[in-house]
Amino acid sequence: MFFQIQDLQGPVNQFTELQIVGNFSIDGDKSYSNDLSKLKYYKEPQDPKNVYFNLDDNKHTIYKTDENMKIDFMLQWLSENFNQLKLQNSNNENGRWLEPEIICYRGVLTTLLSTPYDTEEGWIICAAKFKGSIYLCSFDTDAKKQRTSSQSAYQNKCTAWGYKFEQYLLTDKPSGMPDLSVPLNQNEEFYCVFKAVFGNTTLLYGAEVDGISSEHEIKDTLVGKNVELIELKTLSFAAFTRRGEIKHERATRILKWWLQSHIVGIKRIICGCRNYTGIVYKIKKFTLDRLKIKFKNHWSFETCSSFCSAFFEHMKAVVSQECDKRIYQFTYCPNESRIKVQELIPSKKLEYMFLHDSYITEANQHLLGTQ
Repeated sequence: MFFQIQDLQGPVNQFTELQIVGNFSIDGDKSYSNDLSKLKYYKEPQDPKNVYFNLDDNKHTIYKTDENMKIDFMLQWLSENFNQLKLQNSNNENGRWLEPEIICYRGVLTTLLSTPYDTEEGWIICAAKFKGSIYLCSFDTDAKKQRTSSQSAYQNKCTAWGYKFEQYLLTDKPSGMPDLSVPLNQNEEFYCVFKAVFGNTTLLYGAEVDGISSEHEIKDTLVGKNVELIELKTLSFAAFTRRGEIKHERATRILKWWLQSHIVGIKRIICGCRNYTGIVYKIKKFTLDRLKIKFKNHWSFETCSSFCSAFFEHMKAVVSQECDKRIYQFTYCPNESRIKVQELIPSKKLEYMFLHDSYITEANQHLLGTQ
């Protein structure tokens, strides 16, 4: 089965009723905990226009483990929060027992929304239906695997510089200062879980959060707290014009920055301007409103939203059987401008399995215990 990209046009929907419904932390050993232990606070330098951050100082850095955890951490959080996610009336026509219709990570949503402007890489997203809700998980395409394996040493450095930039601006407590003496561990992460409504679809998605801006330490949860989420990025000086504007050649990258910030309610992006050796001399702030106007001739959220709305409706019609019967693989091929759909038979050896038996068992036990 195939969908032609030009045929996937739907209504322009917004992300409404956006709220944080949970949070969790991942430590340096890739262990999960349902707490705020890895939450960081943004500490703005005294003079953002005059800093000296050496992002190449990574002698003691612990680099990110190359391990695809699929949606394991989201499933763990879900299994601990079934009660707050249950539908008031679980006897709906689709047999759904949880409120969200689609469950995934923010990265999947960013990928889908940016599809109309993806002319090179493409994507693979698999869908598994369980008790009426559709779970989504992304997988690397052959093109992405090839690009990752053939990255130059300099490209790998640029990736590491992004993590190091965060260490210069984030603290463990609002009253503290960034501590560069502690070895940077790229495996440490903090996630918020968001619920939103997109058109007729209720979404639940996890998103890694760099940090928050708050004068007061938060010790229990971010749920119900009025805090500003912070997004930190770096760009080389070569990406800017003499007037300090981002060059139009970076439009596709900025689109992805914009989307991943927009769908979690972030209003501004804090960007470190670095040279080719990894030294940041200046920090610039870009509001999402400003970026949207700046790149309006290159992309529009309305186009992204229209495609994603139509895709969700097509996907919900296609993904009909439960995960013990079928896994649905959606593959976007940019050179063909179409999305291919394959129905896969579930098995433990199948690469695209991501709903673990342990999660399904916990969900079924929870349902039995509440009947």
